[in-house]
Amino acid sequence: MSYTYLTISDQVKIETLLKLDYSIRENAKLLHRAPSTISRELKEVIENQLEKTWSPEKNYRAFVSSCPQFQNYLSLDMTVY
Repeated sequence: MSYTYLTISDQVKIETLLKLDYSIRENAKLLHRAPSTISRELKEVIENQLEKTWSPEKNYRAFVSSCPQFQNYLSLDMTVY
C-alpha cells in the first residue's frame, strides 16, 4: 500500500469539520480521501498528543493518588538528579 500525506490545509479542514461534528466518513467525502486516511491521520495526532503530555511522574502520581494505601508516598520528592 502506498500512503499519501495530507497537506496542512487538509489537516486544518479535518480539525474544523470534526469540531463541527462531521464524521470521519463525511470528512473523507468532502476532502475526496478514503476514510482510512482520515482515521490514520487522527490516530497519529492522538498518539503525538499523548507522547507530549505523558510523563512517568504524572503517571506515578495519578496511580498513587487513586490508591488510598499509597497516599503517604505523594509527599516524596520525585526529582531525578
